[in-house]
Amino acid sequence: MKKHSVYISLFIIVIALITSCKKPEGQGGRATIQGKLLIRNYNSGFTILQDTFYVAGENVFIMYGNETTVGDNVKTAPDGSFKFEYLRKGKYKVFVISKDKQKPTFTGTISVVKSVEITTNKQTVDVGDIVAYD
Repeated sequence: MKKHSVYISLFIIVIALITSCKKPEGQGGRATIQGKLLIRNYNSGFTILQDTFYVAGENVFIMYGNETTVGDNVKTAPDGSFKFEYLRKGKYKVFVISKDKQKPTFTGTISVVKSVEITTNKQTVDVGDIVAYD
């Protein structure tokens, strides 16, 4: 009887530990966020659209959960596509740096951000096109 009580107590402790541990957003899972970077190329005064194309070799960044720093970055493929793999369930922000069409910022650039939520372990979330200006 005493041996049986010890096993039940250990089982309850293990279950409590497993259910109380929530891994934060970030790497270590099996989910994916993907999309494409589309560039709209304007003249210097941003009055005439000269070209629209998917761009290769540009940085795309990700922030995990409520973090305020960049968690990771990837370069776009020749077709403009990007992919962040091995993510856990949670909230993410995917962003690129773009020229600012309105030019109110000191640097002349802004972040173009898409907020994403992964809700299942093996989910692939497609953010579609992220549009940046050049």
